[in-house]
Amino acid sequence: MRKIEKLILICLLLSLLTIPFLNIVQKEKSIRVNDSEVPLTKKAVTITIDGNAAFAANATMGNGSAGNPYILENFNINASGENAHGILINNTDAHFILQNCNISDADPSYNSIYLENVSNGKLINNYITTSYYGISLRNATYNTLASNDIVNSTACGIWLENSSSSNTLTNNTANNNNYGIILVYSCDNNTLTNNTAINHVMYGIYLGGCDGNTLTDNTVTENGFGDGIFLEVCNNNTLTNNTANNNYRGISLWTSNNNTLTNNTANSNIDIGIALMINCTNNTLTGNTANSNNDTGITLSDNCDGNNLTGNTVNYNNMCGINLSTSVDYSTIINNTARANFFGILLYIDCDWTTLINNTANDNVFGLPLLLSSNNTLTNNTANNNTQGGIYIYSSSDNILTDNTANYNEDGIWLDTKCNSTTLTNNTAYNNTVTGIFIFDHCELNNLTGNTANNNTWGIRIRDFCTNNTLIDNTAHNNSEYGIWLDRFCTNHTLISNVANNNTQVGIYIYSSSNNILTDNTASYSDNGIYLHNECKNNRLINNSVSDNSFAGICCQYSNYNSLINNTANNNEVGILLVNTSSNALTDNTANNNDYYGLFLFILYFYTCDFNDIISNIFMSNGQWGVVVEGANNYFYHNIICQNNDGRINNQTSDLGSNNTWIDNIFDCGIDSDGDGLANGEELSWGTNIFIPDTDNDNLFDGFEVNYGTNPLDKDTDDDYLNDYDEISIYFTNATNIDTDGDGLMDGDEVNDYLTSPLLLDTDGDSLSDSDELGNGTNPRFSDTDNDNLNDGFEVNYGTDPRKGDTDGDNLNDYSEIYIHFTNATSNDTDADGLSDWDEAIIYLTNPNTNDTDRDGYLDGIEIAKGTNPLNPSDYPGMQVEDGIDITVLLILIMLGVLIALMGVLIIAVLRTGKVETAPPSVPKPKS
Repeated sequence: MRKIEKLILICLLLSLLTIPFLNIVQKEKSIRVNDSEVPLTKKAVTITIDGNAAFAANATMGNGSAGNPYILENFNINASGENAHGILINNTDAHFILQNCNISDADPSYNSIYLENVSNGKLINNYITTSYYGISLRNATYNTLASNDIVNSTACGIWLENSSSSNTLTNNTANNNNYGIILVYSCDNNTLTNNTAINHVMYGIYLGGCDGNTLTDNTVTENGFGDGIFLEVCNNNTLTNNTANNNYRGISLWTSNNNTLTNNTANSNIDIGIALMINCTNNTLTGNTANSNNDTGITLSDNCDGNNLTGNTVNYNNMCGINLSTSVDYSTIINNTARANFFGILLYIDCDWTTLINNTANDNVFGLPLLLSSNNTLTNNTANNNTQGGIYIYSSSDNILTDNTANYNEDGIWLDTKCNSTTLTNNTAYNNTVTGIFIFDHCELNNLTGNTANNNTWGIRIRDFCTNNTLIDNTAHNNSEYGIWLDRFCTNHTLISNVANNNTQVGIYIYSSSNNILTDNTASYSDNGIYLHNECKNNRLINNSVSDNSFAGICCQYSNYNSLINNTANNNEVGILLVNTSSNALTDNTANNNDYYGLFLFILYFYTCDFNDIISNIFMSNGQWGVVVEGANNYFYHNIICQNNDGRINNQTSDLGSNNTWIDNIFDCGIDSDGDGLANGEELSWGTNIFIPDTDNDNLFDGFEVNYGTNPLDKDTDDDYLNDYDEISIYFTNATNIDTDGDGLMDGDEVNDYLTSPLLLDTDGDSLSDSDELGNGTNPRFSDTDNDNLNDGFEVNYGTDPRKGDTDGDNLNDYSEIYIHFTNATSNDTDADGLSDWDEAIIYLTNPNTNDTDRDGYLDGIEIAKGTNPLNPSDYPGMQVEDGIDITVLLILIMLGVLIALMGVLIIAVLRTGKVETAPPSVPKPKS
């Protein structure tokens, strides 16, 4: 019997031990709740759990701890007509898992699963369909929703509201609902990862008034009338690697700040890929892709300021790759790619103070357009192969474009209509079908410096009422028509040091434009170098080089009152050509070695070429005539016209006009016209004036200067502030040596400032050079600056100060110390006996070179202090002398005398009082 009892007990114990393992096996076999293989707990009514204690009635296991949560599972609930939530859990913080449930048909305004004031719950692998709300959390924190499937909800798939924070939503599917996943009213710091929200009427994922949330790897697509992801008044959220395709908008932010969007994809949306709207500030968009959207890839609009877009890709959008619209300021747009859109990157209406750097906007209609937007900076961007404009700026001011590339467009860079104060520096505009750089219609005060516009139809073109623009150091080569073109009513421009070579027709073309200044430009190897055409007035061409052109170096046609000064027009067919042009002034120009003429005044179609002034120009070695004139009343003065044609004097000019005036022109280079000792040809070689014997006006003839070795073009050849005549004729210095005497001072300084001799190294002969004296502060014109009878040079070598008569300040001047007293003039106490040299030599008559004059073993200074005679070896401190006793001994004697006297007085006093009293003898007491 006892054996049977033991056997039964063992079996019971084994049965109890297998129960947990059976539960584990059951949990491992769980699959989605709509799988027919999973048995569901049949429950016809809804479930409500209010408080932690209520879990026990519905949980299959667990105690609510983190390590052993309550398990609620396998419920199959049809909540239709119940007017209640399918499962309601509220006011709990126990740990629980709700899993593998199938809940459907919750009534309007009710949820399939509703958690209120709940923490530490996990909703896993539940299937919810045809409810009003799928899963809702209200004031719920630290919960996890994972792998739930919510479909066909009338209102929303997953809803978090009222401070439901720090929850985790992972791998959930919310499809075919009105809204997919919604977080509203301060639901902060939640994490949404790898969720799917597809085919909703409105938003896939919506956050309203929620901060600090993280959305990663979510898929929100085909949400037809809403946005894939929409953040409204949400700050500091992070969106990474989400996919938002085929929605109305992919990702939208409205009045949301400091959010970060990284590597998200928003393609093929009905409107916009990524949109930031109305007061979204300081957001960062990095590495996102927004392609093939029906409108725009990325949009920032309506006061969205201070946002950063870096490394995004926005291609194949129907309108814009990136669009900043309406008062969007202080944005930073860097390293983005915008291809095959209508506008690559667009700034539209008051988008100011934005920085665009290293962006690529190729293959669009317009690459980088700025419309009505100012104070922006574009640096190192590329805008190539756009069908119209590479960089297009309309009615915008104070923008800065630097180091951008705009090639293979219709127009490379285009400033259109009242673009003012724009700065273009070092930009490149090659191979554009029309214009490299185009400035059009009332554009003012723009500055173009160092830009290159080659291989276009027109390199740089400025057209229609543009004024006061400046072009400096630009290059415009190999354009099929014109290098630089001022076209129609362009006034007050300044062109300096530009190079426009190898253009097919004209290097620099001025058409119907006046009051411009062209200085130091080069225009060669074109048909015409510089061409002024049709009512160009009051233009000034100065120091330009217009050589080696196939027709004319400079051509002025139908253009009056212009000035051509000091230009060089060599090796053309015609150097300078004036056609039907009057009242121009040509001064100091050179037109040599041209195939036909140096200067041609030509009348075409019965016009006139009259009243031009041609003064001090050089026309030499031209193939036919130096000057040909067909007009009348032109004035020729002091021009050099020689060695043209066959070289004969009579074949230098051809005057076919009437009443032209020729005065003092040179036709023979072999004579000396001004009598300065140089033939005209030599003067041309030296660059001196054939008509003035002293070109530099230094009172020396040019021929003399050439022979002497000075520069006939510079009145002060050696730049020493003495003109050559004064050096040669007055001061006899070397006019080619800045310092004739080699003393380190310029001749002009010696003459004008220091009044020393420029011919003497040491003007005052004190053995110090003039420059050394100035360095020492002594007078280079007086050998003894301090008037102490010592030469300055001697003092410098000796070590005394040549500026002070008494270097050591001992009241003996340096001369008397050195030559009379033989003391050290740099020390006021030569023998270091405590007495100055002056006191010893003048007052005490001691020897200032010996510290113990009487050799009694005491320094002279000590003897003077003690009152002994430093000149008497027998009189020294502590020694009795014939006239008395040393004071110390005398004091000791006086003290001894006083002591003896006091003792004597005491003795006398004792003697006068008699014997000294003593104690009385002892008296024996009487006996009793």
